[in-house]
Amino acid sequence: MVQKTFEVISEFDPKKKYGVSIENREAKVLSVLKKGDKTSQKEFIDKHLDEFSLNNKKIAYHSNQQLVYRSFKLGKKFGLLIEVISDEMTFEEFNNLESVQYCKQQIRGPIFKKLSQE
Repeated sequence: MVQKTFEVISEFDPKKKYGVSIENREAKVLSVLKKGDKTSQKEFIDKHLDEFSLNNKKIAYHSNQQLVYRSFKLGKKFGLLIEVISDEMTFEEFNNLESVQYCKQQIRGPIFKKLSQE
């Protein structure tokens, strides 16, 4: 699965008015991002798992995940983040994968034999 990678263009300023109300936890997530960082949402969640709870209570992984997704969406909307287009795998590289090679061997050939033309 291809993950979206984001690059931080500018840092979040909590004093600046962005025109949208931002929760304290979302502001906390955006303030952790530093200019020039490149990260995917999953890597960010794993790296900062329990940093964004309120009142020092642990929150569930899914709740943390949703918080980061919302924060990255806001960051993209505000112009703090841009999505980096990653190089995708070429068709030849895909065909050379071990699992694909195995599956290609399992495919049955045609059921009709070539008839010789006379």
